[in-house]
Amino acid sequence: MRSIIFYFSMLLLTGILACKKSDPQPITPDATSWNLVWADEFESDTLNTGVWDISDTPKGITSRTGRSENLRIENGILIMELRQEEHSGMQYTGSEICTKGYKLYGKYECRAKLPGSDKAWPAFWMMGDWGEYGAWPDCGEVDIIEYWGHDHPNIYTNIHTQYSNWENNVDRNNHSTHFSLNDCQDEFHIYAMEWYTDHLNFLVDGVKYWTYIRLDDNWRK
Repeated sequence: MRSIIFYFSMLLLTGILACKKSDPQPITPDATSWNLVWADEFESDTLNTGVWDISDTPKGITSRTGRSENLRIENGILIMELRQEEHSGMQYTGSEICTKGYKLYGKYECRAKLPGSDKAWPAFWMMGDWGEYGAWPDCGEVDIIEYWGHDHPNIYTNIHTQYSNWENNVDRNNHSTHFSLNDCQDEFHIYAMEWYTDHLNFLVDGVKYWTYIRLDDNWRK
């Protein structure tokens, strides 16, 4: 049996991976400092289900589970493990979690070591509220990092909207970028996004590598 491990040593968020239209006033685009609103450094023996939802469903070729074989904490490190095994009709098992609360605007970051396997597909991402905006792609999706092991050492940042998404392939050059990180499988790095009213900044280890500027006031873009 093959196992592929995705390590999180620490997850720091100003809120969660979902947003609603009715949130409070945003921070200003010239903000230079941050106040920590919420963090999970995985100091307990098990994942805190009071703040995390654990997926338990087949998806693609992978059965997402909350089993310890796929999702566990060891010595302050969250381990999300992909295993080559049959489960619920799928060829692989893995894990997927999402925070339960939400905040609009702020800084989101995680410290992670990425897995070394051609089949690996870890991501740190955000999605809008389906009840407010509708199903994907209307709700939008921001992949702060998306990594395919077969494409090492490239790491991708992708924005999907009703206007531009991977299905319609419209204007993808302005909605996607990537960078190379040769030691991403061997060392922990901090991947982050700063979310302002009119743009998004993306950083790795505190260094900005991309700014996405909102096209106009239409939230569908």
